[in-house]
Amino acid sequence: MKTYLTIVRHAQTVANQKRLFAGKMEVDVSEEGYRQIASLEKRLSQEKFDVVYSSPNIRAVQTVAGIAQKQGLPLIIDENLQEMGYGEMEGLPREELPLRYPEAYAFFEKYDYFSLLPGQEELEDALKRYEACLRQIANDNLGKHVLIATHGQILRGFLCQLTNTPFPESEQMKNTAVNELEYDSETQQFHIISQNDTSHYSI
Repeated sequence: MKTYLTIVRHAQTVANQKRLFAGKMEVDVSEEGYRQIASLEKRLSQEKFDVVYSSPNIRAVQTVAGIAQKQGLPLIIDENLQEMGYGEMEGLPREELPLRYPEAYAFFEKYDYFSLLPGQEELEDALKRYEACLRQIANDNLGKHVLIATHGQILRGFLCQLTNTPFPESEQMKNTAVNELEYDSETQQFHIISQNDTSHYSI
């Protein structure tokens, strides 16, 4: 049996605008972010979802709360949909990374994702709990259409795993980007239908 997942990254935040590290910390949605949410809601208004999940972070919750409400669905919170945490860099500008942690900056320059930050959750560990979470959601909702609100870096990493794409060769996940996946319970495999789609920006 197959499960269909529509996975969206949260709307733009003030931290995105200011280029701050924001993994597990709470940050507000920006004015542009609210416009993105309105466009996303219009785009998905013709879709019928059976269940809606979200990371506990308010930026993710706000991105899909309106859709859940209009379809009369509860919003299920799962902490495993959260972004990887950035440890001591949480809330700080990215421009400070080479000054504070030059080794971590050199790693980022080479591999295009963050590692070696004091107290951070490493991407490999984050992806293990994230993939396990998505598999659990898919298996708990066989035959259904599931909407999920999550975060950019962790979602990007998961899609890279599915396609065997090196991180530097993949695109940054855009705010409110729509990613459609199909999960086959017999093969236990995910199949990407579309990814990083922001065609609703023009709506």
